[in-house]
Amino acid sequence: MTAAPPPPASQYAQLTYTSFDDGAGRGGWQVKEVRGDLTTAQRDTLVGRVVTRFDLDPRLPDFPTEAQIAERPSRLAYARMDDAGVFWHTTAAGPDATGRPGNVFAHIAVDRSRVHRPGYRPIRLWGSPDWLRPYRAENVAAARLGTADIPAPGSIITLSSVVRFVTDDAVDRQGVFRVLIDAVTHALEDGPAVVLLTHSHDASAAWIAAVSYLLPPELAGRLGWTTHDRPDQIPAHIDRGTHLIAVPADSVDERTTFGGALVIDENEAPLLGDVGSVHRVARGEVPVSALSTFVEGVLEDEDTAVAVLLRRDEVGLALGGQSTSGAWPLAVAIAENPALDEFHDDALRVVAHDEPADTAALPEVAALIARARKQFPITPDEALAQLRKAVAGQSDPGIPASRFLVAALDDRQWLHTSSFGKLPAVQAVDLSGVRATITSLLADAEKSVDHEPTGTAIFVIRLTILLDQLARHDSEFVEVEAELTRLWERIDPSVIWDTNQQSNLVFIPLGVRAKFVRPSLLRWNRVHLEAFRSPLWNWVFDDGSGRPLEPPANPSNADRRLYPIAVAACLRGTPAGTPDALNLGTEQRQAAVTQAIEFVLEDLTLDDAQARDLTGELTRLEAPAAADLLMWTHEKPRRTSPTMLHDHVFYENPTPDMLYDLAGQPRGVDAAQDALVAAACLRRFHMNPGNIPDPPTLIETVRVCMGDPVGWNRPLAEDLRRMLYAGMLVAQSRAAAFATAGGPADERLTHQRPDTANRLLDLLGILIGRKLLDIGWVAARSYLSQFEHIRIDHVIADDLATEEPWADRLLDEAVQDQRYHGPATADALRDAVWPTLRTVTAADAQDFFAEHPKQASAWLESFKIISPESPLRWLRSREDR
Repeated sequence: MTAAPPPPASQYAQLTYTSFDDGAGRGGWQVKEVRGDLTTAQRDTLVGRVVTRFDLDPRLPDFPTEAQIAERPSRLAYARMDDAGVFWHTTAAGPDATGRPGNVFAHIAVDRSRVHRPGYRPIRLWGSPDWLRPYRAENVAAARLGTADIPAPGSIITLSSVVRFVTDDAVDRQGVFRVLIDAVTHALEDGPAVVLLTHSHDASAAWIAAVSYLLPPELAGRLGWTTHDRPDQIPAHIDRGTHLIAVPADSVDERTTFGGALVIDENEAPLLGDVGSVHRVARGEVPVSALSTFVEGVLEDEDTAVAVLLRRDEVGLALGGQSTSGAWPLAVAIAENPALDEFHDDALRVVAHDEPADTAALPEVAALIARARKQFPITPDEALAQLRKAVAGQSDPGIPASRFLVAALDDRQWLHTSSFGKLPAVQAVDLSGVRATITSLLADAEKSVDHEPTGTAIFVIRLTILLDQLARHDSEFVEVEAELTRLWERIDPSVIWDTNQQSNLVFIPLGVRAKFVRPSLLRWNRVHLEAFRSPLWNWVFDDGSGRPLEPPANPSNADRRLYPIAVAACLRGTPAGTPDALNLGTEQRQAAVTQAIEFVLEDLTLDDAQARDLTGELTRLEAPAAADLLMWTHEKPRRTSPTMLHDHVFYENPTPDMLYDLAGQPRGVDAAQDALVAAACLRRFHMNPGNIPDPPTLIETVRVCMGDPVGWNRPLAEDLRRMLYAGMLVAQSRAAAFATAGGPADERLTHQRPDTANRLLDLLGILIGRKLLDIGWVAARSYLSQFEHIRIDHVIADDLATEEPWADRLLDEAVQDQRYHGPATADALRDAVWPTLRTVTAADAQDFFAEHPKQASAWLESFKIISPESPLRWLRSREDR
């Protein structure tokens, strides 16, 4: 059962915090009273901002009078927290219950109502009689919150008092005020905090009020401020996001640091600037906004100022939180006021250029907005700035996006020459209102694409980006997209790359790359595409995931054709031979190759030969999983390269089932496939030599495998190397033509010597036992090695590093295991060596026959080989002598 949602928190809450004795023996700093809904965490946060010392001047004497107590200063701070307005009111409270001086009484109020009224600002609570200000321990203990939900506005700060403060003839404040309003506006837009140096507490509150009243209600509600604090509190306020910090001027000297805040003294004479420039003050400078330029007109006289600012509040409240700037509601109020006609042009320019996203709540302003747009048409760059601001502020971007699209389509020069960077993906504009303009632009582009290919390509790219990012993707957009596609098909791809390169290409959205850029690349030949470097291919197939060369999730036909080329180019490296720069791990490389091969096998635009070439290259670059390799070779035998399985079979550890299936594949397709099948057979033979039917089959299998046209660029699998060595020796024993000592096959195999000679000799012993390797030939080589004048051909086994000659080792083992079935008499030895004797000179042959009877007897005796005719026939190795 789903738990019921918690009840909403009360709109208002209050809390007091001070050092007092609660009567139960618990004294010290603690929350005294709470009214309204505040969680423990919220209480802790609120109390955490209380400064538990009050050292603002004028300080009270040790024994103040009642009048001095009543006139002692207070500090008021305000901030927006968790969508609520929070006030911290603190004042000196004298000695606490223990007699320690310096107690502070904090009264905190939370306003969650978000009710804004014309003429109301948070600073209105300055001087409210509802703030608790007890002094002395007994009064602190007795202080209780009143019945009001939140302290009521005081009488000190009003709209009229603000106007009188700024326009006071006795003190020229308008220069500082213009700088201050721009500095605070900049702080609200993530600029630096503002430290205002003042000479009285009332002046601090008046300046905060002046700024608050020139801002529209929504911005004034976001403005965080404090009426006065010591310099050592500035860093804490900056960390909390306080925008305006009033600091007593006499507490600052040349050693004071301000933590990056902009410092303005209320008594300085700033150098004022115009919109687009900066105001300069003693400790910095401030960007000039339109808001400050209206100060002179708004504050012409008190009646005008009050009327204009109240109307500005009405406009601001109607807009809510989606006003694009603090100046726009004020500009409307000025433009509507006949008495301020000399400021109307500046106001109308702001009305046109800073228009909020949605002004439907202000139907009475529609005519004024239309006049402003006509008199001061917005440029595409200005409209784009508004769109970005709306998106950044999480306002509805539909209207500013439409405004930007109209401005851009109406300015062909801007479309041809601008570099607008990355656009926000709004995709909300209805194209029906601009369809005629789009059709005209596309028609002109079709006319110019042949004689102005570069300029037209840039124009089409930018127009495509605009429409893809801004337009609603409905049926109207689909029709426009089809027209754009036809135009892209007439653009030479080299123009796109040569003109833009990566500095501008990066701003082409992912959707445009998928729908337009990738298909356009297919008009290039493969050689040209293979010259692309890895970062560019990664850009082409970027899907926003951050994973390099990620396969397209919903591949188009263009993707299926292009992605395999991209993968091959990236994994192959650049033309200079440097490795790919994508830092792909083995799993990523394998995933990319697997998907690329899938695409190749499905791509009917490639004939079988082309598919075989591409799959072969891909598998050489990174071997996919064995199961996939086997599936592809079974399901698409005509489209898979014979080298697809090459590396896996020649270098890796395929499963027995895989070797069994491969060994059964047909031969005669081409040399590569035949070698692959032969390698699979040899590895199966190694697993079970009983699978070898006869010596000719073994010899032929070795011959075909040795004819592998694919280069062996690293050591083969150890079992394959042993089987090739053993098979080559069998072939040499039978004088197979391809196995000639020093020939290509023999030479190739010398670089693939098995790691351990013993394992090879064990295999040769098995072959002898199965009569696949002729033991008579082994005996003949052992016997002839005793005749220095008889030269015998070198065979591959002669290179093995063994303690005794390899032939002697095999004969010893055969005799010991009673498997010897070779020559056992002098005549039999003569017959065994006869094939070699036929090739020597007559003199050497005569010497051999002269020595043979004695040598044969000695050789037979050394191995303890007894003639079969002997009644005492027995076999014993030399070790048993």
